[in-house]
Amino acid sequence: MAAAQFPSPSIGDLPPLPQIQGDDLRKRVFTHRSFHGRPAQTFEDPLGDISPDNEKLEHLGDSVLNLAVTTLLEEMYPGLKVGPASKVRARIVENAHLAQLSVKYALPEGLHVHTTQAMALRNTPSIAADLFEAYIGGVYTEQGFAVVQAWLQALLRPHAAAAYDHIRAQHGLSPAGSAPSTPQGLGPTDGGHLAFFNQQLQVAHRHVEWRDLAAEQALAVPEELPQLMAVAEAYRSANALGNKTTPVWGAQVFLDGTLYGHGIGNTKRAAKNEAAKQALSKLGFSV
Repeated sequence: MAAAQFPSPSIGDLPPLPQIQGDDLRKRVFTHRSFHGRPAQTFEDPLGDISPDNEKLEHLGDSVLNLAVTTLLEEMYPGLKVGPASKVRARIVENAHLAQLSVKYALPEGLHVHTTQAMALRNTPSIAADLFEAYIGGVYTEQGFAVVQAWLQALLRPHAAAAYDHIRAQHGLSPAGSAPSTPQGLGPTDGGHLAFFNQQLQVAHRHVEWRDLAAEQALAVPEELPQLMAVAEAYRSANALGNKTTPVWGAQVFLDGTLYGHGIGNTKRAAKNEAAKQALSKLGFSV
């Protein structure tokens, strides 16, 4: 009941899911213990015959998730006491919330389970939540904490703000004016891809250059200008932005001197978000 009352913001436009490259690791992440039907009560697997399911990755992912959320809360609310911080974290990492995220990323669709239990297990919230934690464990195993932290901070920041306000209310305090109450940078025009892109660049130490241009100049290729102007006009029409004098912004993003993406929008940030989305796709992220 409490989970249903949690004032979580919309899960709308999520940051891209970091991809697990290793086939064996990815297969293990998506394998439920029912698939192989091994006994669950044994004390320890033989070293040469480790269970090929995702239980240990889920256990690892749970710890990594808690660390990522703890560091996020310390960054957002450095004055928050340990007791309230623990309550805020518990709201963020509760199964109902993790299950929503797992389903939004379509993770349960790839879960390998015993055929006789497939329908029930793939639609069980606790299984979806466990799979989300196993995926975190897989990303951590392959790519380290920095990549996991960048993804989870972009994903969970708005939910941390909502949970913070919820716990403040439980303590008889009004919502903090400085705490964002809606997803900041996760909407289609507000920069979910942009936030994740910037964090990935910090991890990879890539040199980035942004160029904010008029939409008609976003590609800077003269023969393409008429087409770009038509695209800008179509964008205005689709978004009810009025006539040709309505501002439509364009952005280009360069990595190490090479153009990786461009975009247009009704604000500079929206244009950057679209350019970041293209760049993430070019870098191999699923967007």
